[in-house]
Amino acid sequence: MNVGTVVVTASLAFIATNGDDFVVLIGLQTLSRTTSRPRLLDIVIGQFVGFFGLVAVSVVGGHALALVPGRWLGLLGLVPLALGIRALTPKATSDQPESRDSRLAPTAIGGVALLTVVNGADNVVVYSVVFRHATFVSAVQTVVVFAALLALWCAASYGVAQLVPKPAIVGVGVQRIIPLMMIAIGLVILSRTVTG
Repeated sequence: MNVGTVVVTASLAFIATNGDDFVVLIGLQTLSRTTSRPRLLDIVIGQFVGFFGLVAVSVVGGHALALVPGRWLGLLGLVPLALGIRALTPKATSDQPESRDSRLAPTAIGGVALLTVVNGADNVVVYSVVFRHATFVSAVQTVVVFAALLALWCAASYGVAQLVPKPAIVGVGVQRIIPLMMIAIGLVILSRTVTG
């Protein structure tokens, strides 16, 4: 594969699979503006850690694609579904008035990385196909394109979040919506398993 083909293929794969992640990033950036958590650096590092965790699984998955049916990847939908349901249930043993929503709100690198992995778990199928046919050189080129696009995604979401006129209202809304988003993501991923 020549460099131009790799860049186009990697770009299309990234853009087609990360539209939802862009929306999540805008929500995280807005939440950061209102609560200072997660910090901007936590969002960026968490995104890279989570995303490249998915890429690593995809590289392995690309080589194992012939052995494992892609529909089994849909069972990863149980993770966000369980996390979303847990965040919506009251904490029975707590004496502190902890918000149900704050238990799932990503406030550090690990939380952002987990949200990225859960939100992007279905991307593994697409990336596995990309890496299945890649040589070592084209795989490295693909990773470089992914890194550049992810940096652009982070910067663009930051810019969009700065345009939100009432970040406090949006930030509270994001905290309340995250558990519902997780449940929806889980159901979508699971539905692909059932229909796949």
